[in-house]
Amino acid sequence: MPKTIFVLTEGLLPEKLQKDLQEREVVCETCKGLGVVVDENRYGLKDEKHPLGILFPYVRQSLHYCPDCYNGVRRLCKYCGKPGTRMYIHPETNCKCDGAQKARDEERRQEALKKYDAAEKIAVEEAVKRGIEMFFIDTFDRYVEPDDLDCEISELLSDDPDLDIVVYGTQIKTLKLDAGDIIAQECESQELHESVFESIGDKQTKELQELLDKWTAENAHYKTYWPDYNIVIVTERPVTP
Repeated sequence: MPKTIFVLTEGLLPEKLQKDLQEREVVCETCKGLGVVVDENRYGLKDEKHPLGILFPYVRQSLHYCPDCYNGVRRLCKYCGKPGTRMYIHPETNCKCDGAQKARDEERRQEALKKYDAAEKIAVEEAVKRGIEMFFIDTFDRYVEPDDLDCEISELLSDDPDLDIVVYGTQIKTLKLDAGDIIAQECESQELHESVFESIGDKQTKELQELLDKWTAENAHYKTYWPDYNIVIVTERPVTP
């Protein structure tokens, strides 16, 4: 059975800690400004049955960073005055109060408007001519084919006629395979001698690349679409974010 001893902490900490508080900062209530808290670090011994039936009856106490602050200080949300968590230096980024939420909504709206204003505006017909196969309805994070766009918008507006609907073009991503990268990765993963990779010349690499290009071309119909925020699709009901 472990032997319990106590490590004295007297003399390890000063009697006072200086805290120069800036605007909307307070001393952390969790650690009282120390910046650290006690961690129990509980453990048990394999196959040992403790008399009280406790699974982890022993401790090895230590100090670790306080989970609620930085250096014993917490910042206050500028909207509601409540302290934030250690994860967020600026509480407004995650505070649930109405003021912080409205500020975040407005920030996102301004970012969306800036993105919208900078994008090229083209009609549906022009987008199809350019080979854009899928449109992205940013408002709902939804992809739709050009022929279905009007129907999709009508359905969305039927629920909320005042809804702002912003449609962007998309980019197509298909699988690309590089012979040189594949050879290098496989030589490394199979722990082959470096001379094996060095002995494979440009001719062999080119032959493999031709095979890979043929295979990817035959499977190019497997596609992934990503929003193209550089192109706005102008609909019959033009809107801005």
